[in-house]
Amino acid sequence: MKEVVIAFLLALAVGSILNGMNFKVQPLQDDQGANQPALRGQELIFETDESTFQGYVLDSRDPVLVEFYTDNCPGCKQVAPVLGTLAYEGQGKVTICKVNLEKSPKLAGKYNVYGVPTFMIFQEGHVQDTNEGAMDENSMRGWLARNQINIPQSAPALDNQPRDPS
Repeated sequence: MKEVVIAFLLALAVGSILNGMNFKVQPLQDDQGANQPALRGQELIFETDESTFQGYVLDSRDPVLVEFYTDNCPGCKQVAPVLGTLAYEGQGKVTICKVNLEKSPKLAGKYNVYGVPTFMIFQEGHVQDTNEGAMDENSMRGWLARNQINIPQSAPALDNQPRDPS
């Protein structure tokens, strides 16, 4: 019983000391990536696997862009900000999903994916088009447009300069 009381008092003392310290969590600053375009839209991209692919991709009434990727793929990392931008600007026009081939190898076999990144557009549960290799934003937008998925480009960010009132 003494040991329990001593352990409790020790935990209470440590907690009091830590509580007395002034811990402040600081939000990320702009130069730390808080408002960087590369991060925009990432929360709108759905990570799918063999158990969720049917619901997110095949059962979708909207067009779905699927990226097949691996964690160590340089081209996949290069295209991540492009997908984020397209997910953000394409809300209501296209759903974007990602499939990690290392975690979902059956999907790679089913859709004959041999290299990464590989992109597929699904319409009403069927593959409409496939593109292999990393693409920049203009190439990706062009490919999507050729498949009748037109994503409007957002206006450039304002430079916060005062406007001329005249």
